Amino acid sequence: MSYEIIKSFKVDRKNLIIKATYQVSNVRDWNNRRMTEVFEQQYDTIEEFESQLICWADNYLAGTAHFAPSMTFAKRVEWLHENGLTIDKHKYSDIDWKWFEVIDSSLTRKILSGEVKPKNVKIEKIS
Repeated sequence: MSYEIIKSFKVDRKNLIIKATYQVSNVRDWNNRRMTEVFEQQYDTIEEFESQLICWADNYLAGTAHFAPSMTFAKRVEWLHENGLTIDKHKYSDIDWKWFEVIDSSLTRKILSGEVKPKNVKIEKIS
């Protein structure tokens, strides 16, 4: 299975830009070194921008995009997962492995885009 190793990931909410550099696990140059690709996209609307961030988060949770644990975006996604803002897709399919997706909500979009810091959010746990 192919996956992407994310080297850098920057979210610019003010200008609606996502910048990333990554290496695909099975793409190499003639010296057998991984090739680094650049992703830079400016979005027209905040909805498109936040939807793309949700796609990156879903790829991280599915294991197809490997972020370093110290990256801010990875910390945000992990916080969402730890606080119940992801859904276990395994329950709704006949596939044998577990995978999660981020719940698409206004809070999730604000956290992923950096508008709201996770440490400033209080979530009441339902027991």
